[in-house]
Amino acid sequence: MRSIEVTAKSVDEAIFMGIDQLGLSIDQVDIEIIEEGGRRLFGIGSKQCVVRLTERAPEEVERVLEEQEKQAEQEAQEKKERQQARTRERGRKEPRGRRAQRTAPPAQDWGEPVDGGAEAAFLREVLRQMGMEDAVVDAFSGESGLYLRISGPSMGILIGRRGETLNALQYLTSLIANRQEGEYRRVIVDTENYRGRREDTLKRLAKRMAEDVRRSGKSVSLEPMNPYERRILHASLQDNPYVSTHSEGEEPFRHVVITAK
Repeated sequence: MRSIEVTAKSVDEAIFMGIDQLGLSIDQVDIEIIEEGGRRLFGIGSKQCVVRLTERAPEEVERVLEEQEKQAEQEAQEKKERQQARTRERGRKEPRGRRAQRTAPPAQDWGEPVDGGAEAAFLREVLRQMGMEDAVVDAFSGESGLYLRISGPSMGILIGRRGETLNALQYLTSLIANRQEGEYRRVIVDTENYRGRREDTLKRLAKRMAEDVRRSGKSVSLEPMNPYERRILHASLQDNPYVSTHSEGEEPFRHVVITAK
């Protein structure tokens, strides 16, 4: 089986670089943290992280995927049972009139189609200035806020490295949405379902890193991420009996640390 060692500023950056070089997914490799990195003596400079990635045998990959599928099914069932319990509890507490006023959520989890207002107009103008006149911006309104979905050719350029370009567009559009004082309005900018794919990757990364921390007893610091991505990591491991998570540092270098309990 192929094996490589990768050096980077953070553990997860080394992992992503390694699986990209191998052309594999995170489920298809064994990960060994050789050097965690961190600040040098007196805080001067920083040590690089070194990670060894070894390709798993096909039968091992199949076994891991089966275990993950079973775990996902169990978690989905537990989530469904919790939701049903909350629904029953609300039903007992709410007056009959209020219960009757409840409506089913939209079938599409991004919400109902809307005009998008100044936020969508701003995003379209930015795309035009970028020379992407063929890009289409569709707007939806849901419980999470305003969802702006960009579609068209060459969408990869809008995502950038680890979503940096897409995050910058989202940040600027959020500034437009919240220029005036009042209730904060969340804006999500997405293309080609990058947010969903990134969330899935982060959840799998969290579970793999949690298992490494459980085995080694050593804390692991992940690379700086935006608040939304940090919340995904915290939520993924909040019920893990072996590890805990917390954030350290100041923006834009704030990052998640996974620690053994």
